[in-house]
Amino acid sequence: MIEKNLVIPEQSAQQKLVQLVNPKWQALLSMAVERGYDMAYTTLHGADSVATWMLEGRGPVAVESRIKQIAVEICICRLIESGTLPFDYHYTYNDAGNHKYLLVSNDSFHLTVNQCHNGNKPAKKVQYRAKENTNFQTRLVFDKDDMIEDDPVSEYLELDHGYKSITPKFVCLGIPDVETDGWQARIDLSRGLSVLSSDSFNTKTSGPATITPDEFASYLKRESND
Repeated sequence: MIEKNLVIPEQSAQQKLVQLVNPKWQALLSMAVERGYDMAYTTLHGADSVATWMLEGRGPVAVESRIKQIAVEICICRLIESGTLPFDYHYTYNDAGNHKYLLVSNDSFHLTVNQCHNGNKPAKKVQYRAKENTNFQTRLVFDKDDMIEDDPVSEYLELDHGYKSITPKFVCLGIPDVETDGWQARIDLSRGLSVLSSDSFNTKTSGPATITPDEFASYLKRESND
């Protein structure tokens, strides 16, 4: 006779999320997104920068989304490089090798940074995010020998932001559900987290006021903070 066992995580996903990313880190991540949007706007609307992109035959509207995403990533990476955020980062490719994405991590979690239409649900499911998402679930297993730890060593999180605006309309951090298009847990970082002084961002950690083509290219070639 097959024995059935119900495996239930020891804590809620919301408790886990708060445990993984403390309020200071939440605030820094939120500020990095806001700073990235500011950098992107300055880059797109500065005369020299716009002229550079226009020479490639594309106006600022065509590159706006990409510039914002890279600017947000640069701000987060610089906070890590300076030691302000005690994480690591590396860039990795999807299985097809045609998309390079950023993974931010420590010993307890790894997260992707995504630009989305809204924060009510996680970023659109794609192959590479599905591969990263192995979050704990309440589940039924049919043999006690098949039981695995209900809490993975590295929890998968998403930092989602958006969208077509000068400043981010939303910034949220969450644990996406493996089986559905919804969240297991989510924290709205856009509200009530502006508790850090302006000294938290200086030239070293936040980077230049604009993103030059050379810096843009350097982050596309970068592998990690090692």
